[in-house]
Amino acid sequence: MSLVSIQQSSVVDKVTIDGTQVKITIFKSFLFGVFLLATGSAHADLTCAQYNGKGYCNYKGKISQIYVNRYGQLILYFPESFDLSHPSSVGLAGITVNNAMTVNMSKYPEFGKQMLTLGLSAKMSNATVILQVGDWHGDGSYKFAGYLQPDRIWVE
Repeated sequence: MSLVSIQQSSVVDKVTIDGTQVKITIFKSFLFGVFLLATGSAHADLTCAQYNGKGYCNYKGKISQIYVNRYGQLILYFPESFDLSHPSSVGLAGITVNNAMTVNMSKYPEFGKQMLTLGLSAKMSNATVILQVGDWHGDGSYKFAGYLQPDRIWVE
């Protein structure tokens, strides 16, 4: 059995294993700064493209919150925001909310119930979802009240 002791300072860690001292030099403040830089600008994984001349976007990630109100609006919130320029770059204009998608359950009641069920299942199991939004019919149904409105979901 090995005896291990660790001494820490702001720059150097000293690790002793069975009486042999091993110095590990780590510039912690530098690494911490890199960590903050990498995590401070996190964006949700939203990719957008064109298919047969129609714009669409896919969100791949977790659901952090689910909201439903009596007016038939289901909102799926994400842990990170996405860049609003991505939807507009493929013609999905008028999007003002960058951390959630919504389903108008008044207009799409059955789909709304299915989306709520799968969203809750994904949230409870911490599963990754893929939500797809597309302007498939050219009728603006890809958005509702400034939110992207998904028309399909996958739970991984």
